[in-house]
Amino acid sequence: MGIGLSIAYPPDTDTPQLAAENRFKPPETKQMTAMAQSLSANRVAGDILGGIRRRQFMITPGLEMTFLARLHSFISPILQWQCDRIVSAQRLRE
Repeated sequence: MGIGLSIAYPPDTDTPQLAAENRFKPPETKQMTAMAQSLSANRVAGDILGGIRRRQFMITPGLEMTFLARLHSFISPILQWQCDRIVSAQRLRE
């Protein structure tokens, strides 16, 4: 039938929307996303279009998103622990 389905999991993408969001992010969110690399809109769009052309089901632009998508079941407890620590530390500061 020529119908395909893809799901894209883009990372933070360097756009005016992200710049606006960053001005209002809570401190906890800023800490959690500080280590993540944002990608250019052109890079994200190119990766998504390339994935669609290759008929990929799951499209994960960038190495970090690919890593998270492949290993999330294994590293989820570690990520949740880290996020809980960040939130708890911020609440103690307030």
